[in-house]
Amino acid sequence: MMVRPRRRPCIPKGSVRIKDLLSLNTVEMPVNLTVIAGNRLETLVDTFLRDTPPPADPFAKRLVVVQNRGMERHLRMEMARRHGVCCGMEFPFPVTLAYRLFSRLVPDLPKEDDSSQAAMTWRILAALETPAVRDPSVAAFEPVRRYLGDGSPLKAWQLAREIARTFDRYLIFRPDMVQAWEDGHPDNTVPHEAWQALLWQVIWREGNCHRVRARERFFQSLAGNEAAKALPETIAFFAVASLPRFYTDIFTEIARHVPITFYLLEPAPSADLPDEASGDTSRETSLAWNEAGANYRARLVASATHRETCYSPPTGDRILDLLHQDLFGTVAPSDKWREALRSDAHSVQVHCCHGPVRELEVLQDVLLDILQRRPDIDPRDIVVMMPDPASRSGYVRAVFESATPRDRRVPFRIVAPGRSEPEPVIETLFRLLAIPLERFSLASVLSLLECEAIRARFGLAARDRTLVSDWFTEAGARWAIDAAHKTELGLPSLDDFTWSSAAARLILGHALPEDGHRLCQGVAPLEMAEGTGAAILGRFLEFFSTLVAVLAPLDEPASMTQWHIRLCSLLENMFAGPEAESGQLVEQTLAAMAYEAERAGCATRLDLQTVTEALRERLDEGGSSTGLFSGAVTFSDMQALRGVPFKVVAVIGLDDGAFPGRNRRPGFDLMQARPQPGDPEQRADDRRLLLEAILSAREIFIMTYRGRTQEENAALPPSVAISELLDCIDSRSRSADEPRPSERLLRIHRLQSFHSDYFRPHGDPRFFSYSSENCQCARERGKGGTPFVTAALDERPGLLPAPLGLDLLRRFLENPCRFFLENRLGVRFPKDGGTLETTEPLDGLNRLERYLCCQDVLNDLFAGTPIQDISAHLQRANRLPPGAPGLFTLHDIQDTTHGLMECVNAACDGMAITNLTASTKVTLPSGPILIKGSVQGVLPDRLLRWRPGTIRPRDQLSGWLDHVFLHASACGRPETLLIGTKGQCRLTSPTDPEGVLKTLLALLLRGTREPVPFFPKTSEAFAKSYREKKDTAVALKKAEEAWYGNEYRHIEGDGADRHFAKCFPDATHLRQKEFQKIACAVFDPLLNQLEKIE
Repeated sequence: MMVRPRRRPCIPKGSVRIKDLLSLNTVEMPVNLTVIAGNRLETLVDTFLRDTPPPADPFAKRLVVVQNRGMERHLRMEMARRHGVCCGMEFPFPVTLAYRLFSRLVPDLPKEDDSSQAAMTWRILAALETPAVRDPSVAAFEPVRRYLGDGSPLKAWQLAREIARTFDRYLIFRPDMVQAWEDGHPDNTVPHEAWQALLWQVIWREGNCHRVRARERFFQSLAGNEAAKALPETIAFFAVASLPRFYTDIFTEIARHVPITFYLLEPAPSADLPDEASGDTSRETSLAWNEAGANYRARLVASATHRETCYSPPTGDRILDLLHQDLFGTVAPSDKWREALRSDAHSVQVHCCHGPVRELEVLQDVLLDILQRRPDIDPRDIVVMMPDPASRSGYVRAVFESATPRDRRVPFRIVAPGRSEPEPVIETLFRLLAIPLERFSLASVLSLLECEAIRARFGLAARDRTLVSDWFTEAGARWAIDAAHKTELGLPSLDDFTWSSAAARLILGHALPEDGHRLCQGVAPLEMAEGTGAAILGRFLEFFSTLVAVLAPLDEPASMTQWHIRLCSLLENMFAGPEAESGQLVEQTLAAMAYEAERAGCATRLDLQTVTEALRERLDEGGSSTGLFSGAVTFSDMQALRGVPFKVVAVIGLDDGAFPGRNRRPGFDLMQARPQPGDPEQRADDRRLLLEAILSAREIFIMTYRGRTQEENAALPPSVAISELLDCIDSRSRSADEPRPSERLLRIHRLQSFHSDYFRPHGDPRFFSYSSENCQCARERGKGGTPFVTAALDERPGLLPAPLGLDLLRRFLENPCRFFLENRLGVRFPKDGGTLETTEPLDGLNRLERYLCCQDVLNDLFAGTPIQDISAHLQRANRLPPGAPGLFTLHDIQDTTHGLMECVNAACDGMAITNLTASTKVTLPSGPILIKGSVQGVLPDRLLRWRPGTIRPRDQLSGWLDHVFLHASACGRPETLLIGTKGQCRLTSPTDPEGVLKTLLALLLRGTREPVPFFPKTSEAFAKSYREKKDTAVALKKAEEAWYGNEYRHIEGDGADRHFAKCFPDATHLRQKEFQKIACAVFDPLLNQLEKIE
């Protein structure tokens, strides 16, 4: 196989090579670089403070380079503890310090780095619109043109962002390739290099200074005699685990002028030197985990003129201590490992759970147990690291904020890149910007009123949102501003189901006198906003009109500068009050983005979707050190506190495939095609982070992962890092009797936090819980469920009115549990708002909507309203599908109601339907009760009931109650006729009406003291089946079907009712004799008199 020799780039005459710059003054000015390595941060801090006494000049600044703000805070606190105060110290990041030093020595270097990712994104976005890229004759850009073929601004922005990230890596890890591009010598044989080299020349052709150019000029300036005056007196690098060669070369050259000291945190002496002859699994794992940054540390050691070590050999007999010793190179005997595994169940823990929520529930109990058992450990001594904080932060808040009682709550703070705490104004802003994309749907608009800053701006209260939601839902608002808005979206110009039509209905309903079917200029008035509600409606309409006005200009693409003006105006017009102050962060971010775009010369017109994504990404980039060492448990990403020692270190989310991560780079990344030593590798970096986490744990180290499926409880493998760690422990402690000793560390948790294994007095000590709610739930599960009321309450005189209303008895029979909760306990469930509809019913009305329409049509027809007026009102009231589907639905409703009307008219046979008021006295053992009420649908020879649907047990029971009541009051009719769309039935004269009323009244009196196990649908199913089959088992099966319903046929059972479910949480009560006795006592007399009419 022939290997093509690498072509040496042609360097123009007079230019200086990077390697030549690195060799300047090498002999005359030796490197003054010191490397101090240690395995414990406390020892490194002692050494650092020994070398850093308090400055004589209180205004002098000393530079200490760190890799994260957590290390900065730790050093500041240690210095303040040792010296009484921490002053005169500055803790820059390596990149920040390098560019600052460039600015001191390189004349005319911009204050901002033009080659930062953000700046390059705008440069590349502008370049993608230039003729050099768009010209079809330039074949190299064909892949780019093909990707941007549809002209989407969002795709252009995303491509520019990925290219900027890739170019940023080139500047750091491939400066020679960048130099070759600028010299006009790209390697065009490598796919994608040709167009990248051309694009690079386009964005840097005007002589702007990127980092590679700045470094060249910086090296030239270092060769001057005045360079040392512009440099700091000394520089210290503290616990910087890795640094690209681009920066190590810079600081190595600086070390020829000022002393530089690197304090390295290493697990063991010569940690990067493999022992090839040992074949030790544990040692091989340690070396593999320490691979990240190995080239960096090797270069430092090779360049250092002074080397010093401050290693402290680990001691102790716990598993964590032995693990530290093993990583240090001190191998403990196997017997010692086995003894530690038998006696120590806490220092190293591995928890296998069913998902992220269970991981956090388990972690919460583990932390509570640690704080309970170990008084020497405070919440501030605990850190929880998350490989993916963006996806875990919400779960953390959900679990740790919901803990009760409050004295069992674990105080916590989240410290992670981006906005660790949700800002209501910022989140609402993004919901607001998404409204045009969601076509002004009802749910998206009303969700804005959840933000207090918006309510304050328009004078609305929190409770007003429910009122407004009810009004506009009833008025038929679904989506779109008006008919014109639908036209703009390329849809038919129909005003149905729009905000405009709903608002017109509500306004006219308030302004005009009530007239159920009068249309006003084609609008069906709806009277709902009465009294003070009119003022609330007015303020909401002001909010909506302002929303439409501020969003209208956002439809047009614009430059970033114009977007800055637009969105700042939106914030000013839509938000007010104290909460609106968080919008200042958005304004500052927009100003920074506009400034960067202007400096880059980018006038590309962006659409709303692109700006929204760019703004969200920018806001999520910034990190904050607030919350570090605040006295609470700290949740952070793996980087924020790397290397900082804590008594307890937990790492959650160590799932297979999630950790260690993989490099996610675009296919055009040239570094993947030609990898080199020292390139960033996500898997190696993550292994090093976990190694540092283990070294940082002083007392306890905890790992959690998803190791079981929730559906089938099937086993899932853990992260390969956990497997390697457990394999290492097994290799040290394996015996013939126990091939996998590490299984003692593994705790496979149950799916539910209320599993009984967590609450057994003499169960496995590894499973426990501090949740009293879960303990109570486990007890109830063991009992099979406990009734809501275990004993009947005392009678309360005056609870039932005298005389007793017939409607009150009817409401009781419809839902005895609701009657008990509301009338005796005063418990009322909030209204179930359900899901707001956001589209027209193009597929037709659902069963409830169709039933309500038919019912209203029937009532209006019986009231004498012409069918033409009824139909016109239905069409303009946003109750029917728009267009032709609405006409078909209307005809179907008319056919249904017409058929039902014919049956009702035939039953009336020309006789007038009247109402009859009657009363009767029923004598019970507790005394006589007078019942009084008005019965509707009375004919001379019968009672008449109709319903635009199937006759339900509830309807039969209601008709039966009226039928029996009239017979008991000596006003009875021979029969009660029940008419439905799927058939008719009749109730004949009862044999003992007073006895039936006595039974129902006895249940009512009992229902004032306790929940009565009577459920119309379920009880009827049992009584009817038992009446026919005389088999209790068969009847119970029918009752259970009625209780649970049928999900596939969309039939809801009695058990879905919140009142029934509260009083009787499961179906065990169906097997009790009391339920069966009541069901038969109520429904047997009814079924005896019930006849179907064929």
